[in-house]
Amino acid sequence: MMEAGLIQWLHILILGKRHPALAKFVNSWYIGVAQLIFYFLLATDERPPLIPNL
Repeated sequence: MMEAGLIQWLHILILGKRHPALAKFVNSWYIGVAQLIFYFLLATDERPPLIPNL
């Protein structure tokens, strides 16, 4: 996953805009990771699904 973020950063640096499909993938990855962290740390009252919707 770190590679996708790096590729996105280089794309923005060179072309000055985001690649839409790569941006959507990176955003959904970070949302999924955040949901899993909240699940494992018991930080919410409402339980998120164990497998996030990517």
